[in-house]
Amino acid sequence: MRHEDLMNFNRIDDTRNPGEFIAFLDTASRNKGITAMKRRTYELLDAKPGRRILEVGCGTGDDARQIAKMIAPTGSMIAIDKSEAIISEARRRSRGKSDSIDFKVGDATNLDLESATFDACRIERTLIHIPEPTSAMNEIVRVLNIKGKLVAYEPDLETYVIDSSYRELTRRLLKYWYGQLQSGWVARHLPTLFKESGIADISIEPRAMIYGFDMVSQSFYGTMERAAEAGVASVDEISDWFADLERAHNNGTFFCANMGYIVSGSKM
Repeated sequence: MRHEDLMNFNRIDDTRNPGEFIAFLDTASRNKGITAMKRRTYELLDAKPGRRILEVGCGTGDDARQIAKMIAPTGSMIAIDKSEAIISEARRRSRGKSDSIDFKVGDATNLDLESATFDACRIERTLIHIPEPTSAMNEIVRVLNIKGKLVAYEPDLETYVIDSSYRELTRRLLKYWYGQLQSGWVARHLPTLFKESGIADISIEPRAMIYGFDMVSQSFYGTMERAAEAGVASVDEISDWFADLERAHNNGTFFCANMGYIVSGSKM
């Protein structure tokens, strides 16, 4: 079975199986490091009753539903995602759970929202999939109120480390993998993006993430199929590489980690 390339989060609706992207989001949501990072971003939003909050790149709505509880009963929330399939799933999962969230299909670089209408905005693991993250940041800042909070988290995938018996091959495959991103360096560029878009009082919090085999294999399968087609490595080499990682997983020695950054601040 041919897997979807999960580096294509920016065009899920053009793929044959959006369900693979949804399954990956569910796997990621169970990661302890990601869960802790999410909780911290909620705190930085200063989410409390009565506030109006925007989430850009909302996925299946897990974070929006958590934040909605924090701003209830008088707060309101708009959660957008570029994918109709993802927004449909978010609405399905939210049915009967929260009436304060308005899920919308939308483009982060061209928000169909009025200026200066939100008290806070959250964006997570989304800018890496946007070819023009500066445009997205400018749009987000436009719709924030003065002193409105912006909280972002992005992983720096070029800092991925995987323990493997195939050192040179691992380097080659990882370089191809993160090279498929639209904006692979955006995590290290976040503080500059914040400052240039009009955000002040900028705070940066590094987050070391450790990932399990299930999440890593889901993330890599489709991209590695394309790597073989591109001649980066042979099918046999990639098969041996995955088998080596799975052996480590079965032996309890699998290790994969990377760095990410939570950046927050307020509109000037």
